[in-house]
Amino acid sequence: MNERSIINRIVAAETGDKEEYQKFFEKKLKEHGVSSPNEFKTEKEKKDFFNEIDKEWDADQETD
Repeated sequence: MNERSIINRIVAAETGDKEEYQKFFEKKLKEHGVSSPNEFKTEKEKKDFFNEIDKEWDADQETD
């Protein structure tokens, strides 16, 4: 997990978006055919997944 993803998760939890973020995250995992980021076969696939999450998730008070 990259630093930005960790920050986004913290922000989501602090702003009350935790449940929405969790649903979004699980939906994206399902779209990729995995139940955990650890199931990606390569680090590139995992990195691409988290980049997609970062690009598509819009937290209320997201920081870069």
